[in-house]
Amino acid sequence: MKLKLTTRSVSASTPRSKYYKAWDTDLAGFFLRVLPSGVKTYCIYYRHKGVGREYTIGKDGKITADQARKQAKIKLGEIAKGKDIQTEKKIASVQSKVKKYQTLGGFIEAKYKPWILTERKTGKEIIRDLSREFEHLFLRAITDITPW
Repeated sequence: MKLKLTTRSVSASTPRSKYYKAWDTDLAGFFLRVLPSGVKTYCIYYRHKGVGREYTIGKDGKITADQARKQAKIKLGEIAKGKDIQTEKKIASVQSKVKKYQTLGGFIEAKYKPWILTERKTGKEIIRDLSREFEHLFLRAITDITPW
């Protein structure tokens, strides 16, 4: 299905029994993915080294069709210069996860808290005590914290 993706045409796109793609008539590779649940997502399709890929820009409601089109033009320009935007997105995601675990607060929140709450009856009390006694160290890197 091809149509000019505007706010009006996106809101008029209704879900079907299977997901479908509504391709934009103005910008090649730019489309709207409509899921049976009613979720509408702006995406672009591109090829990198002969392999077709889809890159998600954002959901309808969080960004408008015009904003998504502007972002799609920027991303398609980067692709034309030879960048693989999907790989860059994955690398940035991994780096943010690693960065989150580098601080004491990030480690406790992401790793230790889920474990202690499931493995110990006193998990809530332990987390409360850690927060009360060591909150001033939560933003410090784990490597900077010593027994002294």
